[in-house]
Amino acid sequence: MKKYFILFTMLMIIAISACKKEKFPKPDDLIGTWYSEKDSNYYVAFTSNIFSLTRGNETSTARYTLDKDKKQIILDWDSNPPNRVSTKITYNKNNQTLTIYGLSISQENQSVDVFKKR
Repeated sequence: MKKYFILFTMLMIIAISACKKEKFPKPDDLIGTWYSEKDSNYYVAFTSNIFSLTRGNETSTARYTLDKDKKQIILDWDSNPPNRVSTKITYNKNNQTLTIYGLSISQENQSVDVFKKR
């Protein structure tokens, strides 16, 4: 009986550790260029405080800050008039993916964009 308990405990530890580990990214996790998993002409890039979004030949830039308490990224877009947007962001350390919710404007549903570093 004790062997089964130990085996069960070990299997549970393995199962829990294999779960998807999405978390809020640290600033250093973001730095670099992230490419969309669906479209190679769609990517985002982060420096220490600048966010750029490129789709095809069009690039938009914003200053960004991270709000760890709300698990959001705050984007101050370079536009006239200035446009501030807050949206959810998660980072999966296991498969090195970044998910940004609501980045694309859609009337029907909130977009979910998944990016991966290359």
